[in-house]
Amino acid sequence: MNKNLTRGLSSHSLKLIAAAAMLADHFAWLFLSTYSIAGQLLHFIGRTTIPIMCFFIAQGYYQTRSRTKYAVRLAVFAVISQIPFHYFLTGNLSVFSSPIHLNVMFTLLFALLSLVVLDQLRGRPTGWLCLFILTLMASFADWSIFAILFTVIFAENRREPQRQMLLYSVAALVTASIFVFTGNSQEGTPFWGDFFQFGLLLAAPLLQSYNGQRGTSSAGKWFFYLFYPLHLIALTVIHQLIT
Repeated sequence: MNKNLTRGLSSHSLKLIAAAAMLADHFAWLFLSTYSIAGQLLHFIGRTTIPIMCFFIAQGYYQTRSRTKYAVRLAVFAVISQIPFHYFLTGNLSVFSSPIHLNVMFTLLFALLSLVVLDQLRGRPTGWLCLFILTLMASFADWSIFAILFTVIFAENRREPQRQMLLYSVAALVTASIFVFTGNSQEGTPFWGDFFQFGLLLAAPLLQSYNGQRGTSSAGKWFFYLFYPLHLIALTVIHQLIT
């Protein structure tokens, strides 16, 4: 056995880290003050989730047997997850009780479709139009256009890992700065309240340790699709029961 293949983190391990970070982040939104030490720490850790997700959208685009089935799978779970996501955000099940905010599965779908556009319509006027529409749609979803930016960086630089992580780190630094310095901070809140966004930089060393191995059977992928809506429901139900 080539021992080099067993070093680092497999895709399964990285996705488990992303799921745990997401759980910590969402727990903090419901149960902790954003400006507490614990809240800041969990949100800081939680920032690693979206870049890991985007990284594997880029990986999946080039490795999947069927891009169409991949996109349909994301679309189906995006629709399934919308009510749980709205329930998490608002505490009620009526998706029309507040302005529509799409869940991150939609964002990842838009990111995947952006890779399709870049791959098949690069440089064409219709390609630019499609990209504009996708980024516009992403602006109504969790993580907005930043997820598309991360995914494109990972995809376009997949053959140059060092360049890939360098460009991602720059994009993460800029993204975090935008959140921090353009956030709508309420009067009386600490100036450092949004500094947890710099947790995006934590994803770089994690992704650098990716060993290119799956790490589990293909059936394990369904855990990650199901985990997203189920953990949102569970956290919100617990929150409503104890408050």
